Amino acid sequence: LQAAQSGSMDAKVALAKLYRDGDGVKQSYQRSLELYEQAAKNNYGPAMYEMGISYENGWGVEQSKLKAFDWFKKAAINQVPAAEFKLFLYLTEGYGTIEEQGKANDWLKKALGHRYPDAVVYMGKAYLKGLYGYPENPKQACVWFEKAAQLNFVEGFYYLGNCFRDGLNQE
Repeated sequence: LQAAQSGSMDAKVALAKLYRDGDGVKQSYQRSLELYEQAAKNNYGPAMYEMGISYENGWGVEQSKLKAFDWFKKAAINQVPAAEFKLFLYLTEGYGTIEEQGKANDWLKKALGHRYPDAVVYMGKAYLKGLYGYPENPKQACVWFEKAAQLNFVEGFYYLGNCFRDGLNQE
């Protein structure tokens, strides 16, 4: 609490999550949003991402994919990997924006550059099924699933196991 009051953006976001979830404090979306907004006004990317999550889920605000998209974009510009991945999803599905697969893939690549586990698995899925403009290439998919497993991401282990089971990772 003292760190949040003294201006630590990390502490503000951590405290905001506690209020959002009611973890050790009385649950309050309003207080959570106030703290996120304070940090976001200081151009703090993780707070911008959490504002996007709040709008995406309607936590203390009217649910709005458009506003969520705007907050995720602000966070992604500040190199928040989770926000970069959210932009990939939103641009792929047209949530809060029009579908733009080329721009979506640019954000996916940025998230991959940060080794964001969800992005790594999605790249594997893209090659496994020929999605998002990537060619179908099961062997390449297995390479990406192995990378996700190396990040200790459970979904990576699951898909990598399927690669072994189905013999997809063999030369």
